[in-house]
Amino acid sequence: MGMDAHFANRSPVDTTSLFPCVRHSTLVSVQTGTTLARVTGELTFEHRIVLIVREYLQIHNELPVTFHWYGYEVWRDEEKLYSYRFSEK
Repeated sequence: MGMDAHFANRSPVDTTSLFPCVRHSTLVSVQTGTTLARVTGELTFEHRIVLIVREYLQIHNELPVTFHWYGYEVWRDEEKLYSYRFSEK
């Protein structure tokens, strides 16, 4: 299975049917190179909770995936509750 089977050039990620607790999603995967992609967007949950997702990854010979960088933020209204970032460098 090649890169196109995992990530189209710009594809929405179907989270609301897979995870009923997700009220709304803007997650998309974007192919940025032959084996590089990024996943970005927001997941909205009940109680006005929003998870912001930013991931940059590489697929090596189909799977596994290597995360080069990722970051997550959790917000309620205008208040940032949590954040986490990782970079392999």
